[in-house]
Amino acid sequence: MCQYGGCRDIPLLRDDIAGHMPVFHHGGSASRALGDGDRPKARAQLAATPAKLRAHWLGEQTGLFDGDDWDTAIAAGHRAHPGRSMIAEGQ
Repeated sequence: MCQYGGCRDIPLLRDDIAGHMPVFHHGGSASRALGDGDRPKARAQLAATPAKLRAHWLGEQTGLFDGDDWDTAIAAGHRAHPGRSMIAEGQ
C-alpha cells in the first residue's frame, strides 16, 4: 500500500489502510505483552484479531472498487504521482 506522495489522501486507499490498523495495533500490543511476559494479555490481543479483520476482509473479497470509484481512484493516483501511470496504457 502506498505510504507516500499523497496516496493516503485518496479516500479509497485511506479507508483501506485504516482497515489494517486495528490488526497492526493488536499485533503490537501482543508483542509488547510477550516482551513483558504477559502471555494471557498476548493471547487476548491475538484472539481479537480475526473479529477486527472480518469486515475488512469482506470488503476486500467483494472488491474495493464500486462503480465510479475505480475512475476516481486512478485519477487521484495520477494527481498524486504526476508523470506516472497507475495502470499500463491500453488496459
